[in-house]
Amino acid sequence: MPAAPLVGARGSAPGRSGGRTMPAAVNPTRLWGFTGSATLPGSMQPEADRQVTIVFDTRHGNTAAVAQAIARGLGHVPGVTTQLVFVQDAGYRHLAEADLVVVGGPTEQLGESHHLHQFFSRIGGYDFHGKFGFAFDTHAGSGIHGGAAHGIAASLKRLGVEMLSPNASAITVAGPIGTSDSVKLSPGTEAHFEQLGEELGRALITAAAKRDAANRERAAGAYPAD
Repeated sequence: MPAAPLVGARGSAPGRSGGRTMPAAVNPTRLWGFTGSATLPGSMQPEADRQVTIVFDTRHGNTAAVAQAIARGLGHVPGVTTQLVFVQDAGYRHLAEADLVVVGGPTEQLGESHHLHQFFSRIGGYDFHGKFGFAFDTHAGSGIHGGAAHGIAASLKRLGVEMLSPNASAITVAGPIGTSDSVKLSPGTEAHFEQLGEELGRALITAAAKRDAANRERAAGAYPAD
């Protein structure tokens, strides 16, 4: 099956930024996303796959690995199509074409990264009511409450996005002092977020079907049949 598209991995990508180079720690070939057709009863059957855009920032490759895990989980759900977009290449159109917007990044100075701040500044004038969202971050623990995900979720809500699930954090651990081991995800993190991705996909199928049914009912009320 086809891999989930990755925007901004290598070379240029479409969008305002003109393309950025992904940090060397990220291996784009590890991205998976699967598409299919959901079987839903009656009016809940969607006309097309539900679209998910995952926007992520990363420093050591850990947040990218979490984004990849979420994409794998989403790929287990029939009727869901996923694309991953490096934050410096993300813009209005990536969110406009999505039913679910997933945004994540490393926690820097107890909040969002500089690149995520720039991203939300670029799209701050747009209205994304009717879309669903999910926020995640990576941080070293140590009693941090909220982390970057808290600010990400707040920024999405200001754009009119309805959060589909509570924020989630991935904990990173450093290698032993005196060794060359870099910061990495704690054991089991990727498996956990892959499962979370599948749960998000199933929640999206249900929530989007209800949203679409409600929209049809409102449209029918506004334009009653003769």
